[in-house]
Amino acid sequence: MSKSKNKKRREVQEHHEQEESEKKKKNIEEEVITDVKIELRDENPDKVDPVIGYFPSGYDPSGGGEGTEEPNVTFYKHPKRVNRMKLVVDPNGENSRVNFVGTSFSGEAMAPQVCTYRLGILDKATQTLKIVPIAANKIFRLEPRVEGFDQPEDEIDNERREETAEERNAMKDKLTKTYSTKKSMREARKLERLREKPDENTKNDLTKQLDGVKINESALKDPDTNKDARNIPPYDLEATTPEAAYPLNKIIFEGEWEYLLDVLELSNTGAEVSGDVYPTFVRNRVYKLGDIKVCILFTLFSPL
Repeated sequence: MSKSKNKKRREVQEHHEQEESEKKKKNIEEEVITDVKIELRDENPDKVDPVIGYFPSGYDPSGGGEGTEEPNVTFYKHPKRVNRMKLVVDPNGENSRVNFVGTSFSGEAMAPQVCTYRLGILDKATQTLKIVPIAANKIFRLEPRVEGFDQPEDEIDNERREETAEERNAMKDKLTKTYSTKKSMREARKLERLREKPDENTKNDLTKQLDGVKINESALKDPDTNKDARNIPPYDLEATTPEAAYPLNKIIFEGEWEYLLDVLELSNTGAEVSGDVYPTFVRNRVYKLGDIKVCILFTLFSPL
């Protein structure tokens, strides 16, 4: 009986010791976690962020043993479009014909993404956890590509986009003609006319016709814009008197003097100027002649 009791006591003690050791381990881990400093790093435009990719084909870049050649990794980035990147892994160096290629603009990367990826790097020496962004916020899917046989993914993507646009326009036109109103159909026809490309034959015909047209080169020359640009009446720079500065015989022609003298006589006699004979702008200014002396009027309106 004593042996069985001692055995049970030992088992209980061992169980308690295991529980205490587990508690100590948990406390140590918690202390380590609480002592770690976390640093959040923002994206630096002058540096390339870490690039993360995976091989769905099962390829192991480490080679699985010693003596294997390390793969050659090349990273491409568009100079203007920052988020357009490509990762190429050459498993056997420059002599390999099969490369693993992943892009940030085609394939799996085109799927909708509602999350943000970050990479955590723990420095055990300084107990610091650095959280940094990854390149293009994408995880590159590295697909095998055979050199010379596989078309680049950017070209395939462009072709698909063009085909999709054509199919979409054709389907839209079909639905418009089948179910839309007359107003929508008229607007669709206007858009079709705007999308029509010019006929090359028509261009050639117009070019031939224009080749035979004579060009008046004198009409293409710039006119003298400085001449009478301010609508200044004819003047004489060598005149010595005010009357000779603006010669009236060049301002008022000979056939117009008779009409001016008639207006002057009507103004002096006080008669009414008839609207059937004189235009409105003359009749509206006749009253101003009364404010001017008769001698000056005769001097101004008499022929030289």
